[in-house]
Amino acid sequence: MQTLSYIAWDSAYSVGYTYIDNQHKKLINIVNNFYSAVKHGKGTDIVYPILNKLVAYAEEHFRDEETAMEKAGCPESLIAEHKTIHEKLFKAIFDVAEKTTSSQTGESGALMEVGALLQTWLMNHILKEDMQYAPYVRKLKGPLRK
Repeated sequence: MQTLSYIAWDSAYSVGYTYIDNQHKKLINIVNNFYSAVKHGKGTDIVYPILNKLVAYAEEHFRDEETAMEKAGCPESLIAEHKTIHEKLFKAIFDVAEKTTSSQTGESGALMEVGALLQTWLMNHILKEDMQYAPYVRKLKGPLRK
């Protein structure tokens, strides 16, 4: 079973566009809130609100990433690939939420699975997939929308 840990922002996570970096920091904060709740025995109390918050914010963030990629002139193939990755991440979040609801892995196992998904997904997504578009979006300034 994977252990959960606090994620501290690091400059290695930066895509070079402050607007998206700030969204990544907010996503990390959501994951850290979940970690803190699990650590203090409140994981079952917060798992659904965290998943709901994550889904809502991730939807906004993914839309903004895709818009930033388009504005920055990323190749269509990269944008299409990134959209597919976003769709898979949503499915993974819903799948783990369903497992948690049905308690197929037991309460503590389900919480660990949720936490592992959140941490692994977030860090892999930022450090691997998002770094592919980083050279393009670095030239963007200011917010994508008002």
